[in-house]
Amino acid sequence: MRIRNFASVDTERLSLYLSQLRKDGSLFKKAEFKVGFGLGPVSIDISRRHSGDKNVEKDIDDLVRLLEKNHSLIRRRPNSYNEIYFSGDIFILEENIVATKLLLPAKNSKFPQLTHLTLWISMPRQSKKMERWEADGSVLFLIESFWEDSSYHGMISGCSALQWIVRASQPDQPDLANAYGKSNRAFPIQKLITLGAIDQGKRSISTLYRKRYMSNEEFFERDGDLIRCYDVVGYPIYVELH
Repeated sequence: MRIRNFASVDTERLSLYLSQLRKDGSLFKKAEFKVGFGLGPVSIDISRRHSGDKNVEKDIDDLVRLLEKNHSLIRRRPNSYNEIYFSGDIFILEENIVATKLLLPAKNSKFPQLTHLTLWISMPRQSKKMERWEADGSVLFLIESFWEDSSYHGMISGCSALQWIVRASQPDQPDLANAYGKSNRAFPIQKLITLGAIDQGKRSISTLYRKRYMSNEEFFERDGDLIRCYDVVGYPIYVELH
């Protein structure tokens, strides 16, 4: 028997999504895609369960099965122009990806109890030199510590996923567009480190997440070439370590 090692499980979301799907999958999809879920008071701490909790493992497996049954799950990272504004497949399951864990200080006066965000960042497996402003591949930003639960939003030629995270967590940052947008060609992780983020290293992970935000505005330089990527912000139901 394989022992699963969960870095985090958002049991509140897990229970909410399961109850909606078990009751009526069509109602779940209508609520999720059109108006989003409101979970009441701001939730900051992720509920953590040890790897031997059979109920959590079963609930996770049930959620994946029900999402697939309701055609609400894809098993790859969104990476196309059409997917920015296509909200039908809003849950994504990615397995055995490499991600870097960061602790990002948060200074949002609306949520003073939120002192930091726990982020997992996964760079695209492949990306090519930018030609004619075309994007290729996707950077994934997973937020463990969520502070709001609005519906999905996409952006073309506007605010990148990284800028969206910075704006939400540290809204008093000056010159957001230049410091953390396309004018800064550093890797996304390096941009966040300049904000005080602590790099906790790379791990191989699997994760089920709900797509929250997506754009085609992630720029960075690699070996002298300018790379333009899509980027995705997701709220993980779980993060499993390998």
